[in-house]
Amino acid sequence: MVILFGGKFTSFSLVSLNFVFVLLYVLETYSLSKSVLSVFWILVVVITGFFSLEYLDRIYSSEKSFKKFFEPLMVVDLLAILPVYLILLGPGFTVSAGFL
Repeated sequence: MVILFGGKFTSFSLVSLNFVFVLLYVLETYSLSKSVLSVFWILVVVITGFFSLEYLDRIYSSEKSFKKFFEPLMVVDLLAILPVYLILLGPGFTVSAGFL
């Protein structure tokens, strides 16, 4: 199987973004100022945007997009980005996961 540069770049980018996301979560457990936590929240929203684009691209590029939507890993990915959108769209929603 041949992996093109674009595929390697995408994989590396997603792994890097996951690492940054986890790092933000760990750093948030320390006592930090509200301004730092605000920066963390902005980074979480931006990273979630990238994850969302990649998620939508996988569905769009799939031959059977409706079937792909219900694959277990796709459902896990959706559940991973959904809390951020719930917080952004519904001010009454809260998640007890630090800055989320």
